[in-house]
Amino acid sequence: MNGVKVFAAAAVLTSLFNTILAVWIPLPMDFRVVDLVLIGWLIVGLTQGLKLPALSLGGGGQRVILFFLILTVGCTLLGVFFGNFTSGELLRGIAPTFRTLIYVTALWLTYDGLQQRRITPAFLIKVVLACGFLHFGYALIQFCAINFNSPSYTSLPWQPIRLQSDGREVSVSHVATGFTDAPFSLASLGSMVTLLSYGLLIQGTGQVTSRIIIPSRIWLWSGYLTGMAMIAMSYRRTTLISCVTTLIFLIVLKFSASSSPAMRKKGKAVVFITLLILFIGIGWFVSQSEALQGRMLSLLSLAQGNYEDPKLQNLQGRSEVTWGFWIQLFERHPWGVGLYAPAVYRVGSDNSYLTYLAQGGIIYAFSYIWVLLCLLKTAWSCFRHKDASFSAFGLSLVGLMVSLIISGFGTGGTMASPWWVIRWMLFGIVLSFLREFLKSGDGLEEKSRSQPHYRFEYRRGRADAVQNRQTFG
Repeated sequence: MNGVKVFAAAAVLTSLFNTILAVWIPLPMDFRVVDLVLIGWLIVGLTQGLKLPALSLGGGGQRVILFFLILTVGCTLLGVFFGNFTSGELLRGIAPTFRTLIYVTALWLTYDGLQQRRITPAFLIKVVLACGFLHFGYALIQFCAINFNSPSYTSLPWQPIRLQSDGREVSVSHVATGFTDAPFSLASLGSMVTLLSYGLLIQGTGQVTSRIIIPSRIWLWSGYLTGMAMIAMSYRRTTLISCVTTLIFLIVLKFSASSSPAMRKKGKAVVFITLLILFIGIGWFVSQSEALQGRMLSLLSLAQGNYEDPKLQNLQGRSEVTWGFWIQLFERHPWGVGLYAPAVYRVGSDNSYLTYLAQGGIIYAFSYIWVLLCLLKTAWSCFRHKDASFSAFGLSLVGLMVSLIISGFGTGGTMASPWWVIRWMLFGIVLSFLREFLKSGDGLEEKSRSQPHYRFEYRRGRADAVQNRQTFG
């Protein structure tokens, strides 16, 4: 049995179904099933000999990631030893640091699996899309139950419960969530699936000579359509704006900056069809839901500058109350509180950058932004590659990062989110193929072709680093 393939599939499944698994399989000390899967994968990898890429591979982005992780640990230790927190607050505030460290290992574990040819990019992408299909299917049932009372919402097997800041448990029965417990989680997954599929579709794929095998167009079309539907059913304006903006950006990028004229000519029909489906699909969902109509009209009021519109009340609350709280917290603690502040204070930030600002100050917040920009730069280098499928995959990752950067201003997601397991795995694919292209002389790296990578083995209780110049097989 291919153990690496099992662990990779389990990592995707447990990260994308994290919420429902937490209810079905409750674990002590706030552990998640995906945490245990990644720890198990890491132990097996170290035992069998884990191949790690050279730090310079990927334009030096790995060094920035390691710097960010060091800051994450440092901030947490300062919060533990010098912060005035209760034991419960310490436990809640430390857990996201632990998850950030565990989840990033998916980057190197995926690289190792691809280098040993135990897994393929197509396999990983198909598992992600298949999980998206399941979330879409259940979200559609929820949407029909909420808007048409068919079936009855109370008859559904999964009825998510959210814990409020005051300790109350509230049923989320007004909006579709899929198998998550919050609509913004469904929207984030929908955006990820949409952009991953869309970049592969419009860039023109399927070259026989390509070394990267990606799923067929049936998978990609299905991913694009179901991803957009998940965003629409979640009613999340921030995610919708960031995703649509990114889609338009990718169209412009594809026809203006592809590495060859031949690539720029491909995908015009796909662009037309996807835009047509986009507007028709969103229009249909809007026509079927009064709540969604109110959300869309509020965007129109926002664009027109009508800030007194009652539909914008929650946006005003976010900017004046929620963000105001976090800005005041930063003013009181300019070096940060050390721990993951939303868990400690039980107040959502609705802004990723404010979350990191509150935890570790300006340096920590900028280090997070630096990581995002380095990943975007790496994705850009993939997009500019002459291999058609690798370029298409790079375009998808450019879209994922641009959307993530934009949505970070209106959502409070961090690298402790299980969604980041998927992002790290996708960039693990990038590192693996950059290494292969570098070996064959087709890479975009500045280092020489003789650049080694390293195999880390765990033998008899000690770790040995063994230089290894053999890249595939």
